[in-house]
Amino acid sequence: MPASAAKLRPPTVPARHTYHAPTAGGGSQQRGAWASRRALSPSAAATACLALLISLLVAGPAAAGAGAAARSGAAAHYVTLGGSPGMPELDPGNGTIYVPVQCPQSYCPTNTPGKTVDIVSATTCNATNGSGCHVVATIPADGPLGAAVDATTGTVYVMNNPPGGNGSIDVLDGRTCNATVTSGCRRVVATIALGAKAFIVAGAVDTATRTLYVANPNLGVYVIDIAQCNDLVTTGCGQHAELVKDARGPGQLDIDAATNTIYVADQGNPNLETSNASTVTVIDGDTCDASNRSGCGAAASTVTVGIGVSAVAVDQANNTVYVAKSDGVSLIDGARCSSLTVSGCHNATHSVATGAGTGAVAVDAQDHTVFALNGNDDTLSSINAATCDGATPSACPALAPSQREAPEVGPAGTQNDLIVTPGNQTAYAVNEGGPNVLVVTGVAGCTAVDHSGCRVLSASTPEAGDVATFDPATGTLYVSNADLPEVDVIDAAHCDPVRLSACKPVGKIPTGGESRVGSVDDATHTLYVSEAASESVAVVDTATCNATDVSGCGAHHANIRLDGDNPNAPLLDEGTGSLYVPYGAAADQVAVAGTEECNAEVTSGCGAHPNTIDVPQGTYTLALDAATDTIYAANTGPSASGNSVAVINGANCVGDMAGCGKVAAFITLGRVPTGPGGPAAPYGIAVDEAAHTLYVADNHDGVLPGTARL
Repeated sequence: MPASAAKLRPPTVPARHTYHAPTAGGGSQQRGAWASRRALSPSAAATACLALLISLLVAGPAAAGAGAAARSGAAAHYVTLGGSPGMPELDPGNGTIYVPVQCPQSYCPTNTPGKTVDIVSATTCNATNGSGCHVVATIPADGPLGAAVDATTGTVYVMNNPPGGNGSIDVLDGRTCNATVTSGCRRVVATIALGAKAFIVAGAVDTATRTLYVANPNLGVYVIDIAQCNDLVTTGCGQHAELVKDARGPGQLDIDAATNTIYVADQGNPNLETSNASTVTVIDGDTCDASNRSGCGAAASTVTVGIGVSAVAVDQANNTVYVAKSDGVSLIDGARCSSLTVSGCHNATHSVATGAGTGAVAVDAQDHTVFALNGNDDTLSSINAATCDGATPSACPALAPSQREAPEVGPAGTQNDLIVTPGNQTAYAVNEGGPNVLVVTGVAGCTAVDHSGCRVLSASTPEAGDVATFDPATGTLYVSNADLPEVDVIDAAHCDPVRLSACKPVGKIPTGGESRVGSVDDATHTLYVSEAASESVAVVDTATCNATDVSGCGAHHANIRLDGDNPNAPLLDEGTGSLYVPYGAAADQVAVAGTEECNAEVTSGCGAHPNTIDVPQGTYTLALDAATDTIYAANTGPSASGNSVAVINGANCVGDMAGCGKVAAFITLGRVPTGPGGPAAPYGIAVDEAAHTLYVADNHDGVLPGTARL
């Protein structure tokens, strides 16, 4: 039977940053965790392109007194940027948002580096006031990916990554280059050269020690003395920066001022088999800062918190480090794991469940709220920092309350960057490496002090799921786990809103990486599951892996090998016995494999080379009309530019498949109103055979569905 989940998503992974680093030779390098995977966004640079990395900043002073619009969490405004954004930075002192433009085009389709940092005013662009929702001014840059602000001097530090590969930091006068005063935006005060292999993505300023810490995902963390290198004094800008070695993919970082400790989110290094984005590196600022570098060469302590680490945020009031990871937020007790003591660094950390695919975390000290941004279900969770901290984790909720985040621009946005200022009335979201849009949305109403805007949750299974398929023959629900490399096996006969305890998986099918469950063939007791890591489709025996018998769930499965990566959910046409799998780096191919000799009962034909049909880029989802053996493929398109559905004649895709090499026809979808999301960008797709109707969910801006009649 076809997968019951008619609306499928392009592959997603726990939130990661996507860095597009232009190379001197003209090629574009994707840096950061999961750089080898490509498929999350509908662009050629999709999934671990990271694509859909979303940065979110929350501005309070300008948005005080926000009303219903802010409380709803709905998108209020959009800002068109000069290109695909990097990691933004907010200066709360003057209400300025600095947005690095890493590429001049959405989704970074070429190796051309961005040349500017866009400036947006949080004072006149927030959830209740959209009068200033435009780029106020730009700063010249060269492949900028991040920025940092020194509140003491007002200096802005921009992390550049030019095509030559030698990253550098531009020093700008934030007092004359902000959302109000722009006269100094064209003048770079000084440049800090970091030398060969310097690829820099994020920074944090320790105002007490006058130190700038800058993350290089490939090498470690640079330590820079800014007492002599700022917008007032530049005599020290030619200094040699010390490097704290960290091969675990350092990314976002934060500083505990009380203990002079730097916490670094290790987002994973795809070049290291042992690095799986599960740790936080702890740097001793007492022996490694601008004035004392004696300990910079020592091995830093690490805290293991769980898979999918993406961000850290320190609550200065309760001395707790909140860590965003794929399945929630972990708490590190700063009193027992810091520059003063490492006795608690090796202890198990407490976790608070949030939404699916948590990719960002930030602290609002005024409301004592820790916000977690969950990319896979587009929610913003809130944790009460006054009662839930590293010293008293027993007071933490099992599941943090949340509100709906704004509709994303572009398909399958996975958010992963969060910055909060006191008041937290407005959130500014960007899709790093994605479209050239800044989304402005309200976040009030679901905080530690106000739950009026929090969602009333429906009953759900304990594990975060991504794609599901149901086998009515055994009453089994198979769910691709959104956070872990496995397919969860759930007893659907006993899992219901009244008996949630029965929704815990009774078995697990290991996949070795992200997966997409597809069709179940009841005749041969076979479940077909695409596996990204092996670039293949697993053939699972459901006779020994179902709700009542899980003895074979962990057994070795036969595989159908594909010619490329990013396989999406397989779709079986039981009438012809042909299996269709959308795949490819640009999601521009559909593999067609015969299953008569490749199923749970007979595997002799699984090694046969599948036939391939070329389809438009950004084809992730399929639907079947079994009555006519017709397969429909939604063409989301590169950069969400698609506006059609490909029609494949399944009657030709049998036997030797001699006539199964091309698309038979295309359905052109109707016009969609102009907006930030672009064309229709069809995404979800399903067939109602009784009504002879094909339903297509347009991804235009996440809220505009459409239909096309067969």
